[in-house]
Amino acid sequence: MTSDDSLRDQLRRSDPASSLEPLGGEEVSLIIGRAMETPNRPWLIRHAKPIAAVTSLATAAIVVFVIVLGGDSSPVIERVQGAGGVMAKCVPPTAEELSRSDVAVKGTVRSIRAGVVTLAISQVWAGPRADLLEVAQSDGARETTEFVVGQDYLVAAQDGRVRGCGYTGVESAELRTLYGSAFGG
Repeated sequence: MTSDDSLRDQLRRSDPASSLEPLGGEEVSLIIGRAMETPNRPWLIRHAKPIAAVTSLATAAIVVFVIVLGGDSSPVIERVQGAGGVMAKCVPPTAEELSRSDVAVKGTVRSIRAGVVTLAISQVWAGPRADLLEVAQSDGARETTEFVVGQDYLVAAQDGRVRGCGYTGVESAELRTLYGSAFGG
């Protein structure tokens, strides 16, 4: 007996269907025909569209949950430079000019460390929806805002720099009116 014969004999003894009668030629042809007609696609490919739909809905639900309920994500931080280097006289601020600002927010100064003022944003008129605004203070500027911890400010920025000349300052009725005229509300 060769090793192939030994292996065949072992397979016959372990075959769980060895006691069943063999299928007839017509039954074998029918089974083979069905197998050939059925596309041989893995389960994942056959179910890709429903899986994609469920995944998209779940992702959308998570995004809505985070946006509406606030989630426990890290704060979004917007960074701008102080109004340093401005040595020209200022013209009175206008709503039209303020409306051109890339960033316009109301925020409360939370900290001032190493020349960086961090404000917690409570209202956004223009720019990205952020939780914090970091303003890098500049030296030598003629028209700069003195930030004080705990104080509310209206801050405008253009091209990554805080706008001085009356566009940024401690929240006041006059400045609030200017922002309301520029951005509505």
